[in-house]
Amino acid sequence: PLVIDADGLNLLALSDEYTKNVVRELPHCILTPHPGEACRLLNQSIKDVEADRYTSCQTLALSFKATSLLKGAGTVICTNSHKVDDRQLFWVCDGGNPGMATAGMGDLLTGIIGSLSAQGIPPQQATIYGVCAHAEAADKVAREYGERGMIASDLLPALRATINSL
Repeated sequence: PLVIDADGLNLLALSDEYTKNVVRELPHCILTPHPGEACRLLNQSIKDVEADRYTSCQTLALSFKATSLLKGAGTVICTNSHKVDDRQLFWVCDGGNPGMATAGMGDLLTGIIGSLSAQGIPPQQATIYGVCAHAEAADKVAREYGERGMIASDLLPALRATINSL
């Protein structure tokens, strides 16, 4: 399994077609962009990405033949393969809170998804579980301590409890 985040996404956006095709051939690839990274991958403005988050996430999933998530309020998850009646399936996480908009939160999410993937959980499930567990842990912390001043390491005790309850 391979999870591509942060500068990996920025390098992918700048890569030639050969490199992009190598990523497309990976059987268990997960892309985890925030809107700024997605706009570089899609060659669009942030405004365009945010105007239609579903299409943006779907385009990433189909373009790279990967599971893709678009981080933000209402994180959207899409795969290149799950369809019903020729319609793409999306998963949306409505958990989480503004306190998560701090340095390191995306790194923590990537680590969660990567660790679930490394345990053999399929990319789509690892991504959905990871996003939801991350959001639930952040919501537990916010209920107990508030959103202000939240940092990624604050989530670890709540995350452990959340993951162990799956």
